[in-house]
Amino acid sequence: MLQTFLSYYSSAWPRACQTLCGLRQSTLTPLLFLPVFLLSINPTSRDKDYVTTRHQIPPQVQQILLKPANGHNPAKPDYWQALQVSHNIEVLPIRRMSGSAWVAALHGSPSASATQNLFRTWQSRDLVDYAENDSVVSIAAIPDDPLYELQWNLADATSGAAALNMPGAWDITIGSSDVVIGIVDTGVRFDNQEFTGRLLPGYDFVSGINEFRTRQRVPEELNFIKAHDGDGRDTDASDPGDGVDAQLSATMQAEDLTCPQQESTWHGTAMASLIAANGNDGFGMTGVDWSARILPVRAIGKCGGRRSDLLDAIRWAAGVNDPALPDNPTPARIINLSLGIDDACTASDQQAIDDAVAMGALIVAAVGNLGRNLDE
Repeated sequence: MLQTFLSYYSSAWPRACQTLCGLRQSTLTPLLFLPVFLLSINPTSRDKDYVTTRHQIPPQVQQILLKPANGHNPAKPDYWQALQVSHNIEVLPIRRMSGSAWVAALHGSPSASATQNLFRTWQSRDLVDYAENDSVVSIAAIPDDPLYELQWNLADATSGAAALNMPGAWDITIGSSDVVIGIVDTGVRFDNQEFTGRLLPGYDFVSGINEFRTRQRVPEELNFIKAHDGDGRDTDASDPGDGVDAQLSATMQAEDLTCPQQESTWHGTAMASLIAANGNDGFGMTGVDWSARILPVRAIGKCGGRRSDLLDAIRWAAGVNDPALPDNPTPARIINLSLGIDDACTASDQQAIDDAVAMGALIVAAVGNLGRNLDE
């Protein structure tokens, strides 16, 4: 059985990008957790959801991603001057990201068609390998199963057609601490008893708002409101909550930033619990794997996140050696993405997944929630 599942998921990984882009998920299908548990059997192996939507951004500034084509040096001003092919659109670099890509800003209120024409012009002149929008990542829904007796998906087949019969599997193994599972999400609650002895330090990739703005910068007191921890990227992957009250929502709207009112979701904690909550400990619920170590990778905060932060987080979780990323001493063998992107899959998405898979990581992504044909 193990060989069958590993063969399927190894051959299916190129579809991870398709499942990640174009699917809005409410809860993860229980089957998605099975390869997480099966891989933990082999300790010798290398170690509401999110939807990237076209939320409103300031009409004067549009954030994009681009990867300079070979032969071009983005560290030199001449490269960015070469991108100024339109008198009405100014292109300014923001920061380097992983995968040799850059985050940049377009100034001049370009329409969607003008932006796409600009991207095509750059490609026709061999200035970029790709250029695309740095879309907003936001949360949609969250599961709420609190106790094992309600977790029908883990029981035997008599409880439901999709049940995993985990009691039978636990008779064989409860997993291995040699396996690291990366949870790319909102971070986790480090004080949650379900994770006692299992959590690795992780990393926080939620950037400050002004890092993405060369102009129209928000007041300093709002700069790190998305991170909600007083700063930008750092080694603290804990989840301080992503709740937004009416006053903050109105304040952000006044800054031309979409930030809908909501309660804190604790989504990363929920996903980590479903996958790897301590089992047989007399507390709360149980996860599929009782032994694997959990690597929290925070990519989403208040008011959502950015695709560029998400892709950096995927590469870091896999242990990709990239000058734009900090070192990861405990790379993940499995990376869980309870994510969806309401868009066609982009070149930057695929490259990040390719880079992670090249490091030996298995990508487990949400699938099927919009009923789309993934082959289209």
